[in-house]
Amino acid sequence: MCGVSFPLLRLLFTVTDVFTVPNRGISLMPELVPVGQEVFRVGDLLRLRRPDGSEEVVEIDGLEFAKVLNLPCQLLVFLSGKSKADIPVGTEVWSVPNPPFSGT
Repeated sequence: MCGVSFPLLRLLFTVTDVFTVPNRGISLMPELVPVGQEVFRVGDLLRLRRPDGSEEVVEIDGLEFAKVLNLPCQLLVFLSGKSKADIPVGTEVWSVPNPPFSGT
């Protein structure tokens, strides 16, 4: 696997707020915090488990470090093609393991 670590299946965070960023899509709060050697990239998949029980797999459209006021930098996840109504507060965001590269 060339030393690349793939995210494990785990609860990454529960959405506490969603922001619309013009020309970028929506950003989920709180921040994404990789554990150990986890690596997240644009194009990786996330599973959304909404409070109503519905689920959806979405693709990370952007990752960006942001610094607000005197808080530490945060790694924000951006999703395009979604609205705030699509991802209500309380939605669980789960990692989706990427299959190992087969080389074929």
